[in-house]
Amino acid sequence: MKIRSKFGNRNSIRRGDRAFRSWSETVIVASPDGKVKAELSTADGVLQYRVLVDGKQVLAPSKVGIEADDVEYGRDATLGAAKLRKVDEHYHFNGAHAEAVNRANEATVPAKSHGGIVLRRCSCRE
Repeated sequence: MKIRSKFGNRNSIRRGDRAFRSWSETVIVASPDGKVKAELSTADGVLQYRVLVDGKQVLAPSKVGIEADDVEYGRDATLGAAKLRKVDEHYHFNGAHAEAVNRANEATVPAKSHGGIVLRRCSCRE
């Protein structure tokens, strides 16, 4: 799989499926059915995320960060290499169904700002 970002950089993650995409400063995680997508990026140097459902934006780009000791962690941010994981869990459930199913695609992404780590995990579930 080769993905090209809007900036023309190619940096794809080869996993045999299209659930995960990574560009130089953007990580996209799709739900197992592909309907929900979460994007984590450093647009304009600001760590942010947005969510799309069926290709329509349902959560506008929102900043991610913490301010401590007059330092705004999340500004001048960079993303590291994403580590990918698929979740497929089944467990007993007392309720409408005897078995609950948890399916998700998950990316653990180190994000650095001012030398500190800001965010580590992004999950997208069915």
